[in-house]
Amino acid sequence: MEIIKELKSTYLTKPHFSYGLLGSLSFLALCVVFSTFYWHHPLGTKLLAKGESVFIYVELYRLFTTQFIHGDLNHLLSNSVMLFILSYYVINFYGIKLFYSYTLLYGALINGITLMNMELQTGLLGASGVVYFLWGFWLSLYFFIDKRVNLNRRMMKIVAISLMMLIPSSFDPQVSYMAHFVGLMVGIFAGVIHFLMNKENIRSFESYKIIVEPSPYWDNEEENYYWL
Repeated sequence: MEIIKELKSTYLTKPHFSYGLLGSLSFLALCVVFSTFYWHHPLGTKLLAKGESVFIYVELYRLFTTQFIHGDLNHLLSNSVMLFILSYYVINFYGIKLFYSYTLLYGALINGITLMNMELQTGLLGASGVVYFLWGFWLSLYFFIDKRVNLNRRMMKIVAISLMMLIPSSFDPQVSYMAHFVGLMVGIFAGVIHFLMNKENIRSFESYKIIVEPSPYWDNEEENYYWL
């Protein structure tokens, strides 16, 4: 007989937390509140990040606050759908503490790197860098974790999703594609680091089923074994 060990479930088989909806809506609510303040209050400009304010006047808090503000309602709505979906899944599988800590810290890093490649007077605002970060984080962890799907199919899925969801269909001069790219790369990096640091725990969720297949040299009817 032949014994086959088949992977039945992984860490990604089912959610591990139950408040993804609350967490994702709370992040969107912060975007709405901060954006409304930015649009209608004179002090709203204090939330915007520019190279001048961050690197010359060392107002580092702006790297965090600028993640939540948007240029107008259309800008906010364009980010909201993917932000809601990705934050929902990341929170459900990895927890709200990880989501907020990673989003804020890595989001600030993404904004800082992007501003270093922009004019000092140019402002950077919005959550699109965070959206691409979440994509990179999720896809890199999917690549390492879901071994139920063979390596080639995992790569094909990642490439297909990237082409469909991450490549813009048109060019908008007001959009910082640099922030998108940096966000994706930082997300992949964060996902790899998270997996390596938590590999043992993540692998502990793997379960297998044992399949026993009769040997082609075993005659079931006569119950005889043929040895080679």
